[in-house]
Amino acid sequence: MTTDQIFLAILANRVASQHQTIERMDSMLSKLMHRTDALSDIVWQMDRRDKAIAQIRNVASPNQTKSRRTARKTTTTRRAGKRA
Repeated sequence: MTTDQIFLAILANRVASQHQTIERMDSMLSKLMHRTDALSDIVWQMDRRDKAIAQIRNVASPNQTKSRRTARKTTTTRRAGKRA
């Protein structure tokens, strides 16, 4: 073998190993992207649940609505009394 052939063989070997490394990195990145997508879906679902729970908590109980009605009635009665 001449030095050129040895050099080409070493170079071909190096290119093949770099190709394998790139393929492994590509596979790892693809798995990472898939996991990131799955995680973002989970976070999005959790955010939707939190918003739904917050809306449920913001709904007034029957006692609170009754108290609000009573308060409104008293304020309107007071205002009507002041006008007269």
